[in-house]
Amino acid sequence: MINIDAIFAQDGRLLFNEANGRWGGGSVLHDIAVRLLGVDYFGCNVILSVRNVRSASFRAAHDRLVKDGLIFDHTRKEGVIPLAADEKAGTVECVVIAPNRPAAHDQQHRLLKS
Repeated sequence: MINIDAIFAQDGRLLFNEANGRWGGGSVLHDIAVRLLGVDYFGCNVILSVRNVRSASFRAAHDRLVKDGLIFDHTRKEGVIPLAADEKAGTVECVVIAPNRPAAHDQQHRLLKS
């Protein structure tokens, strides 16, 4: 396994900025995707890490995701999963699973509002 980090520039270019030959954040997202979607998930899904989602606690984040209809749906195989909370900072990290980039960015935007 190798953990490769990249970002999309505003002009659409994919810019690679780091590679680590060790278990890292991207590896965690990959493992979650394999468990929920299967080994061939990358052909028809977008997996997105969203940090600094404002929330007082992990439970509060989960409850908000359910209320807003964002929580991961096993039948549709898309939605948001809270991963970790930093209650001191008042934030939660989430993973977004979506069928395409526009849907993933829509969910990201909904997570970061408020």
